[in-house]
Amino acid sequence: MTTKQRGYQISLLRRLHTAPRYLALYAEDPIAYRAWLKKHLRVDSSKELSLEKLIELVAYMEMKRETVPTNHASAQQIAYLHHLWSQRAKTPTLEALLSFAHRVLKYHPEDTETLSPTEVSRLIAAVKGIKPQPRASFDKGGFRPDLIVLDDICANNPHYQGGN
Repeated sequence: MTTKQRGYQISLLRRLHTAPRYLALYAEDPIAYRAWLKKHLRVDSSKELSLEKLIELVAYMEMKRETVPTNHASAQQIAYLHHLWSQRAKTPTLEALLSFAHRVLKYHPEDTETLSPTEVSRLIAAVKGIKPQPRASFDKGGFRPDLIVLDDICANNPHYQGGN
């Protein structure tokens, strides 16, 4: 962070702690404010926020914005996490991923959609550390349930003329 950005961050933090909504709700109870930050923005202190998120928070606390700012990972990050998990996990289910996230992040997330970008980055790095699991291959005589389903569909279709 440059010195200009740091100065801007400090001015935003001053505005935040003198904003009407902050004074009404959290000035007397800093523990409640920190709990609110943890719930909505996934940080312990407003100092940890990016300038973009800090601007959104100041606008909310100054009542210039109605919606509560959030700090969730992008859809691309979450899709990449799910893709890696499906390739490397022994049990590639959402429940297994959330259990793994609990071990890595030290809290139990409700869903992957609510994770912060930093948390998703930590999970991606942890998943990359898992050795990829071998998958059954048709060439090696592995099980192909998609072929069985296709055979069942063809056998039950009166219009199917047969392929052999």
